Amino acid sequence: MRLASLLLFPFLLAATSSESPQKGLPTLHKAGEPSLVLTPKLSKREPRYEAIKDLARFNARSLWDGPRPLPDDVRQGSLGTCYFLATLSAYAHADPESLKGLFARNLDGTLALDGDGRAQVMFYRRTDGGGHVRDVVPITAEIPVDKNGIPLFAKIVDEKLWVASLEKAYAVWNDRFPNTPQRTKKKYAKKGWNRISGGWPHVVMEALTGVPAEHVKLNADPASAQTAYDRIHQAVADGRMVAADSVAVKAMQLYERVKTARTSNLVSSNEPLHLPADHIVGNHAYTVLDAFEEDGQRYIKLRNPWGYRHHLDRGSGTFDLTIEKFVLLFHALDVAGSGAPTSA
Repeated sequence: MRLASLLLFPFLLAATSSESPQKGLPTLHKAGEPSLVLTPKLSKREPRYEAIKDLARFNARSLWDGPRPLPDDVRQGSLGTCYFLATLSAYAHADPESLKGLFARNLDGTLALDGDGRAQVMFYRRTDGGGHVRDVVPITAEIPVDKNGIPLFAKIVDEKLWVASLEKAYAVWNDRFPNTPQRTKKKYAKKGWNRISGGWPHVVMEALTGVPAEHVKLNADPASAQTAYDRIHQAVADGRMVAADSVAVKAMQLYERVKTARTSNLVSSNEPLHLPADHIVGNHAYTVLDAFEEDGQRYIKLRNPWGYRHHLDRGSGTFDLTIEKFVLLFHALDVAGSGAPTSA
């Protein structure tokens, strides 16, 4: 249900929290990195894989070129992973140190490689009992590229590799580990990179943190506006990830939401309300950065993982919407949970 891209990339360091397994969260088996094949829907033949950088040179600087990853490092490519990339941008905004902890690293901060020279990325997988186990996903320093050597999926911004590396690891994890979110949801209908095309931010939040996240439905009325503003404001203050899901580009669905917005006095009856007018992409996941008030009006600050707002507006991907238009044009919030990962 979302647009995005993927770039397979190499690995990264992990934060101190990943230097040793947490008690009660044993590391499961390590799956060898497969050859991720794109189905004919995306490519007539398997893409060429190419190492953009030498694996031995990977360190904190090559991953995010500074003390921490940034929300604007995230740029979606041609695959439908906006749900995943919007969540990564939210993580970089809310808790960059924990984001760095997804990658295994040595005590001196260098990338921790396995015996085959691959980097190791950690994801949390929910068990049948409702707890979580932590999987280690090894990945090489290669990404799929086109005939010109340009990455097919997630874009590389300022030579920062953390986004492409995590996207590749998420694809490997869902394609080769059992009972991962995309395998369960898709019921094996898709394979390889296609398996992670389409999804939900709250599912990714749980995979990154080991803590269940919330998917909060929004109606186009004053009650939802209050709920959305309060939930976003509190989550941002707590340092938790927040994302939002835009409505589908379907005339009837938009008509019903606009009708509700007007009859509930959320908006005035003569205000033009539709996706193109506000440059919102339908069926798309956005990063939520803040909720604030200015001159008596409440706003939500959003970021499109494309890196720009809309096809009709190639300006900054970060912008503000009034809370009223936010609940009209977005049908759900995804809010990360709090606390420690739950054991199996």
